[in-house]
Amino acid sequence: MKRAILLIAAGLLALACNEDKAAKPDEKPAAATTSTAAATGETAATDDAEDIPTEADFEDEAETQITSANMESELDALEKEIGE
Repeated sequence: MKRAILLIAAGLLALACNEDKAAKPDEKPAAATTSTAAATGETAATDDAEDIPTEADFEDEAETQITSANMESELDALEKEIGE
């Protein structure tokens, strides 16, 4: 009796899983597209999104402006700016 119930449950489970795939063959899973975009470094462009500055945008400027002589004063200035 238990074997029959397990076989029926497994059959229904397999049938239910196959129906979802057959009903929507053209759709890509959201997780797959998100992880693919993240892996390749691509981002979705939106019309109203602003260009958000990143670390790479400031590296060249920081390398020229911050030296070992003024490092402490620059750090203090950044800490003040963040604290405000």
